[in-house]
Amino acid sequence: MRKSILAVATAFAVFMLAACSSGSTNGSAQPATNTGTTTGSSAANPDVPRVPKPLDTSKFQQVPCSVLTPSQRQFLKIGKEPNRFDSDLGPGCEWRDTSGPSKMSFSARLVVKGDGLAGLYSRRDTYKIFEPLEVDGYPAAVVMAVRDQRSEGVCVISVGVTDKLVFDVDMQLDDESPSYNDPCGQTKLVAGEILKTLKGGT
Repeated sequence: MRKSILAVATAFAVFMLAACSSGSTNGSAQPATNTGTTTGSSAANPDVPRVPKPLDTSKFQQVPCSVLTPSQRQFLKIGKEPNRFDSDLGPGCEWRDTSGPSKMSFSARLVVKGDGLAGLYSRRDTYKIFEPLEVDGYPAAVVMAVRDQRSEGVCVISVGVTDKLVFDVDMQLDDESPSYNDPCGQTKLVAGEILKTLKGGT
């Protein structure tokens, strides 16, 4: 049975919790860049990893589908054109290609109205799954708010790009995908390609 619906609800559940719990943003967008100065929330929790080099995402906030270049989409075998969306927490883009050559559908969103990795770490005990990892040298985590859907080809990874801003990749693999039993591996691959774009600023 083919699966063609994105696991957007899972990521939205995670980040709606983040937005509702954050007391530092007051509903306003976070700056596109960050100086790296430790905030009160990150200083209070030494377990929160620091972002090695904050990235300027302002350009990509305006054109979120540009986080993957044409050559990267070709590398990932994405056959469908992306669609932009705008959520309460930030701009994003989705690629629906479960029936195409990539056998995956996913969204990528810049969470500009959240509280970054520090907020996710502060709520880690409320999530069903919270597993820290690194993506191309940047701190990240597998985050699932309600239930573990990895056996269903679903994974959500959040990556810190400043101390206050993360981007999330919400993945749904088709059950014919060779990576179906390791959806977080494929999600990490996509997140790594997005990081390459953000680092290059193009």
